[in-house]
Amino acid sequence: MRQLFSIMAGWSRHYLVVTALCSLLFATVYNFAFWRHVGSIYAGTDLRLLFRLLTPVAICALMMVIFTVLFSWRWLLKPVIIVLMMINSMASFVAINYGIIFDTDMIRNVFETDPAEASAYLSFTAAAYVIFLGVLPSVILWRTRIIWPESILRGLAGRVALSGASLAMALAIVLPDYQTYSFIGRNNPGIAKEIMPVSYIVSTVKYVKSTWFPKTYEYIHVGEDAVIASTSQRPRLMVFVVGETARAQNYPENGYSRDTTPYTSGKGLINFSDVSSCATSTALSVPCMFSNLTRNDFSPDIAEYRDNVIDVLTQAGVQATWIDNNSSCKGVCKNITYKELGNTDGCDSDKCRDEVMIPMVEKLAQDVTKDTVIFLHLIGSHGPRYYERYPERFRKFTPDCSRPDVENCNLADLINTYDNTIVYTDWVLSSLTEVLKRHEDDADPMLFYISDHGESLGEKGLFLHGAPYMIAPDYQTRVPMQMWLSENVRSTQNLDSNCLVSRAARQALSHDNVFHTLLGLMQVKTEAYDARMDALSICRDVTAVKGNTDPAVSSATPAPGSTPAYVKSPSMQGNQQRSAAPDAA
Repeated sequence: MRQLFSIMAGWSRHYLVVTALCSLLFATVYNFAFWRHVGSIYAGTDLRLLFRLLTPVAICALMMVIFTVLFSWRWLLKPVIIVLMMINSMASFVAINYGIIFDTDMIRNVFETDPAEASAYLSFTAAAYVIFLGVLPSVILWRTRIIWPESILRGLAGRVALSGASLAMALAIVLPDYQTYSFIGRNNPGIAKEIMPVSYIVSTVKYVKSTWFPKTYEYIHVGEDAVIASTSQRPRLMVFVVGETARAQNYPENGYSRDTTPYTSGKGLINFSDVSSCATSTALSVPCMFSNLTRNDFSPDIAEYRDNVIDVLTQAGVQATWIDNNSSCKGVCKNITYKELGNTDGCDSDKCRDEVMIPMVEKLAQDVTKDTVIFLHLIGSHGPRYYERYPERFRKFTPDCSRPDVENCNLADLINTYDNTIVYTDWVLSSLTEVLKRHEDDADPMLFYISDHGESLGEKGLFLHGAPYMIAPDYQTRVPMQMWLSENVRSTQNLDSNCLVSRAARQALSHDNVFHTLLGLMQVKTEAYDARMDALSICRDVTAVKGNTDPAVSSATPAPGSTPAYVKSPSMQGNQQRSAAPDAA
């Protein structure tokens, strides 16, 4: 009996057995979020029981092929798999609790997130995942004395045998039901991106390749002919506010039952009810909204080699400044004055609330002698530490959730917390509007607010943002957009107030419209301007800033906000979303 146990102990330390056990651990435990999603897809279908039971076997067999071919080598097995265990422990935490999918865009978010933003995700729950799914299995693997083959040929033979048998098993399961698997994949296009570690390894390779070894493009200058075609005797003064993680569904102007905008109510802000974001992350939405490339054509690599609307404005002679309380301007402000908030700006430790920027705007607005745009990048409603985004006096909705592991919050409390961030942002916008009103005698002031993307708050089991756009719920892609225009701006630009309010309530817009709407408001004439993409052009005399667009065509085209191909159903309640995460179908 002792000899039998000795033989079994020896076999358990054989390099192929260790590799197989590790692959099974990754295919099952570390992919709990994936299997939860698969279960939700299979639920309610008439798929036969054998098909359901064999799906995990096929995935485990394919995972065994990958691990055997790539990792079952003497100097790779322990260090590589231990690194993957640590990564997977953290990845499993966000995948299971927030429904995060690690596609290339999400990997970009990971690499471009600053330490302060990353620390917002730290919690006891996250630590438990790292300890039990990362540290403990890593220690066990590290202490295991693996038995390696005596010769290279025997090692190769063993790897070929195991990987070949595993591949044959997977093919034997998949091929007879290939049409069924193909149908499931087509109807759930993001599901393959949920399989870890394959998903984040492939996505990281793509990100590194595109970021550190990018294709080189010839730089394209946009709007080199840009000039200011002013119809006013006073300089224009715009505060352009880039919101963070605000979703349109939580605004009473869009049908929300709560009053989350009490401070701007009655102050003449124009609310645009149907606006879609370019992406579901800041890293992509910000450069996309300032580019003249539409969402369907946008690529961060291409955008890096061409001017954006801020460049066109400065080319025309507009003074521009960017103040950032988020994770940078994502490269769009590289050619203008840039200010990043820090401890010297009256912030609380490493946390700056958005109100810090109000006196800065007041100072910049003094003695404006030329057309000026002040860009503000808010921290807004950034999660998961929503409770840190607003002071105590803005706890309008209680009880709120004052913990970062929002998946463990009562959903009603979580929504209270999020709604408080919207209330606080509304107060910031109201305060900025008051600053601008004080300069109506010496400038033509206006405010333009639009969020970068939305947010999921537990609907269908999904939290935060960053879902692949094709399967992202409306909560992540529908964003608020509001404007305040002084009477002189409306008068000098022939903007009809009734038309503005009417059109804003029903036209479908997106980040694609920002480039041209901003040029139109600043009265910059250039061939790059397209009145059909200006959200306000149908309500003004377009000949003032027509560029190369025939006013007759512009007036006849229903395009200020003609629905782009990617804009989804205009329903503001978001009850019919497809999900990017398990249990969200």
